[in-house]
Amino acid sequence: MVTYREQSDIKRQVLGIVIGIVIAGIGAALIYVYVRNSELPTSLDLSHPQTYQNIQPASCTFSYTDFTSAVRGTLYIADNDVRADYSAVTDGKVYSYHFIGTPQNYAIWSDQIKTAPIFYVSTVQNLMCRPWWIVDSNLFNAADDAFVSTYATPAH
Repeated sequence: MVTYREQSDIKRQVLGIVIGIVIAGIGAALIYVYVRNSELPTSLDLSHPQTYQNIQPASCTFSYTDFTSAVRGTLYIADNDVRADYSAVTDGKVYSYHFIGTPQNYAIWSDQIKTAPIFYVSTVQNLMCRPWWIVDSNLFNAADDAFVSTYATPAH
């Protein structure tokens, strides 16, 4: 017959094993997230689709200032496609733009400008990315009034 003391010892051993398994699981999850984050891009050339091929799904933010505009936006990568939603402040006016790139072609459009040339961000640097765990594939649908072209004739 098992004594009360032996039962307590068995319970402590089982509890120790359970705690060890939980700690090991948390450690493995943290290592997995670290490895996934280290594989995320820090820059992309949107005019060359091979730069965003075979990248794990990610959501990224970026901002920069050049000679004519201050640009800020969000970039999404999934299933060899990319989408950039960004705004540019030029001459005190804010313009919103959208870009969707696939391996075959790209689409670009603006919320404010319908006929004028569109401000095209080709290289995005200083990306701050994180894994995109639940991909919304609807984000990769272009607006009806988007300019669509192949990469052979990028709109710069």
